[in-house]
Amino acid sequence: MIILLLFLPFAASQLITQTNSIEYIQLTIEESMIPTNGDLVIQLSSKSESVPLLMLVKKDYNPTFYFDNDKGDYVWNTTYVDFEAWSQNWPTSYIILAGSSLAVGYTYHIGVYSEVIGVSYTLSTFSKEIDKCVPTCTPGSVCKGGMCDCSGGYYSGYECGVIFTKVQVNDTGKDFYIKKDSWEFFYIDIANGNDFTVEITKKAGDMKFFFTYFTYDQILPSMFSADTEICVGPADAKAVYDFSNNIGSTWTFSVFCGKEADCEYSIKVSYCSSWDQFYIWLTVAAVATSSFICCLIPIIIETLVKLRSVHIAQPESQRVDEPLNSEEINKLFPSKAWSSFERGKESCSICLEEFEIHSSVRMLGCEHFFHASCIDGWAKTKSICPLCKKSLISIENIQRAKGKYYSGQLPKSNLRFVELVESSENGTEQENHAALP
Repeated sequence: MIILLLFLPFAASQLITQTNSIEYIQLTIEESMIPTNGDLVIQLSSKSESVPLLMLVKKDYNPTFYFDNDKGDYVWNTTYVDFEAWSQNWPTSYIILAGSSLAVGYTYHIGVYSEVIGVSYTLSTFSKEIDKCVPTCTPGSVCKGGMCDCSGGYYSGYECGVIFTKVQVNDTGKDFYIKKDSWEFFYIDIANGNDFTVEITKKAGDMKFFFTYFTYDQILPSMFSADTEICVGPADAKAVYDFSNNIGSTWTFSVFCGKEADCEYSIKVSYCSSWDQFYIWLTVAAVATSSFICCLIPIIIETLVKLRSVHIAQPESQRVDEPLNSEEINKLFPSKAWSSFERGKESCSICLEEFEIHSSVRMLGCEHFFHASCIDGWAKTKSICPLCKKSLISIENIQRAKGKYYSGQLPKSNLRFVELVESSENGTEQENHAALP
């Protein structure tokens, strides 16, 4: 690999000394090279018309381009490239640098790639007006904005020498033949909103397909400008690719035949039918619905479990109990005579009067004492302790009042709940008696 430091626009001739590699020439911009009202053109001229040369240009760094045998594909890194001349084996290549983007001292690295040794070439620079075309456009075409506006299916570029072959939609399939190490270009007119399918049947050779969204008068599809790249290798007899069309323009694609053998293949392009699109949307909807249901089921189960847990083990402060009648309160909290044993609890919190010896009192499950007459009247309208606000008929309160431990669920009926507590108490006492020797 050779790096030469040349200060163009003086023409310089060189000789390719290595195969499948790039030789570099450094171009430093001087004041005399900057056009006052135009662009700077870098021209590469090959001495051999049968050997293609690829010119690449990158500012400040060397451009790269090589074939990776492990990947089976080209690897590149460049800012400017004349793919048009390389793919068509033209002896002259052009790269145009906008004059407004140039400044004294800017350095551009020019790379010349060749797969054949011993080819001589010449590099030179010159200026051109912004709206002028280089070279002169083919008769019958018009120069617009520095590019040739071609007609008759030709690509609009520096020259009108690249022809595009139209592939008809819904055709039965057309056979094509390409020589090895060469390119062919095609275009398809696709109506807006129609998805389409490209079916490629390989008969011989290895190929690469490069698809672009642009119309054929804008850009050549290649490894430098492809939106979609498809490789049809030795093991692929047929390949089918679906494209979603949301732009409604002309699609272009190129075919590159590998270096090993000539290529023979057929291409068939067809619109996706309304039923095909229906089944596609149906499949998408089914997958989305299934995913939503799968995500929703655990949430529903978790919610039901939480609701059941809240219903079974609801905190006392959140329970809504019915007031007690006289029969229920007598069974739950029997009255007894006040004695000096309960010192420190000398007054009733309902009537605020002190307890007298042998006065009738009731002790709730929360261990608060009240006059029997006071708590009886209170319990007819309220079901909580006047002091601590705990439920009068919670299992915990009943168990504390009776000095025993029972477990169970609070029934809806207060009286039934009292009966369950008493029957449970009696059953426990019978078991204790039965266990005595």
